[in-house]
Amino acid sequence: MKITNELKEAVKAYLQIKDDYVSRQQISIALGLKYNTSSDRQIRAAIAQIAAETPILSPSNGKGYKLLAEPKNEADLIALERQLNENYKRAREIEKRNVPIYEAIRKLCI
Repeated sequence: MKITNELKEAVKAYLQIKDDYVSRQQISIALGLKYNTSSDRQIRAAIAQIAAETPILSPSNGKGYKLLAEPKNEADLIALERQLNENYKRAREIEKRNVPIYEAIRKLCI
């Protein structure tokens, strides 16, 4: 899905002015978008692009998203470390799911 630079910058600007976690629905509504599966995917994709450039906290407990471009204190450092650990855990879980896929492909290619 191609996300416009305008949407990405609008999402980033909204996250920059918020001090707390916000949901995709909150972002969508704040940007004047009708919240539905399409806008949800667009917001998620924009957040993924932003997160590739700037730290975004998105804990697995569903609190939402929080931009943390400039950590200011020890609590920010702890939040960043926690997010880093979650990201590593997610990556390991995906790698585990890839094992049977690799094995199925290998069987077909023999």
